[in-house]
Amino acid sequence: MGNPPVQWVRYQPPPKRERTPRGRRLILLVLGCGLVLTAVGWLAWAEVAMLASGCGSNDPTDPMDYSAVAISNDTAVPVVVDGCSGLYCDAPSTPVTLQPGQQDQVHAACGASGRDMTSWRVTTTTGTSLGYIAVDTPRSTSNLIFPVSAAQPSRDTAASPTR
Repeated sequence: MGNPPVQWVRYQPPPKRERTPRGRRLILLVLGCGLVLTAVGWLAWAEVAMLASGCGSNDPTDPMDYSAVAISNDTAVPVVVDGCSGLYCDAPSTPVTLQPGQQDQVHAACGASGRDMTSWRVTTTTGTSLGYIAVDTPRSTSNLIFPVSAAQPSRDTAASPTR
């Protein structure tokens, strides 16, 4: 092949433009805003996921973060409830004696199962073990009553509420 006609112009890339300090600041600002929006998006997604699970925030005063339940003595003898274990043990470690027909209001963890369930040891006043009341509430639930007769031999087994 021969040479191209004289009127043809060979392609030449455009000259590189240098970034000005203002252009660099603008790029950093856009990148920073993108990072902030991404972080806010992740936080919003985490909050929506927690609310969808039925549990509130990690604020112990938020009623969506725990279940307000009662332990009821449905036996004919006085019982002692103590030894709170698991997540969200807000009850004092001192024993509570429940007379027959009496109940005690407690808070249990929301969304906790298995070993993480909030549980209490139940014994007679003479020290005979009746078992454990372990509360398995995958969602924040209030007004459940756990009878002493539903006590289980292990803290890992959930007791059944009456309502």
